[in-house]
Amino acid sequence: MAQHYESQSLTAHETHNLNLKSLHELADQMKIATASYHRRAEQTGIVSEILKKRVSHDAYRLYLRNLYLIYTGLEKPLKRRSDSFKIVTPFLNKMVKRSQPLAQDLIHLSGDNDWQNLPLLSSSLAYRKHIDHLHADDPVSLIGHIYVRYLGDMNGGQVLERLLSESLNLSDESLNFYKYPAIHNIKSFRQSYRELFNAAPLDAHARRRVIETAIKAFEFNIDLSEDIISVVTSDE
Repeated sequence: MAQHYESQSLTAHETHNLNLKSLHELADQMKIATASYHRRAEQTGIVSEILKKRVSHDAYRLYLRNLYLIYTGLEKPLKRRSDSFKIVTPFLNKMVKRSQPLAQDLIHLSGDNDWQNLPLLSSSLAYRKHIDHLHADDPVSLIGHIYVRYLGDMNGGQVLERLLSESLNLSDESLNFYKYPAIHNIKSFRQSYRELFNAAPLDAHARRRVIETAIKAFEFNIDLSEDIISVVTSDE
């Protein structure tokens, strides 16, 4: 179950105190609401190990395996005739989807089928269960998860790719997760992708649900990141 970090940042309840009149852009609202969660995510668990260039192969493979569960959940198709489909689907175009690149990396790192034998952790199972619940009952709130994962991937991916290449001596064939071959200018695309959040046709109530979900997404990601290190350390 995801822990809560109320002392670190805005809680979901406190998003109601955001001044929506002075912050018109949803992307800015989410950035402010999740700022200290973002800092915590970089300072703990496997993300911290990657940034310090001391992550192990076993930890990284386990991390990718559990991320694959999350991305396949986010990338499940929505009902085509629903209003949610029209709102959410533009965020999940084929240029940004990450489940296939993740599978390619896992095959190179673990073998054709061996990667599927890596364990799914309780933290990622809880994360996926939450995503599946939103898919069924509140698809628009998935935008909060998309903001944390996909925009985060584009923002920090090149740095992580370089660090992993250096610390684990990984080849390009094992770093597909951080590559966007269909995007010619990642900086320009990232800005246009960010604008999708600002252009989403959401009322104030839906915006708050999305912001709350972004906070929840960081909680899940922090739990998973810490869980990876805990499991790998206990196996040593």
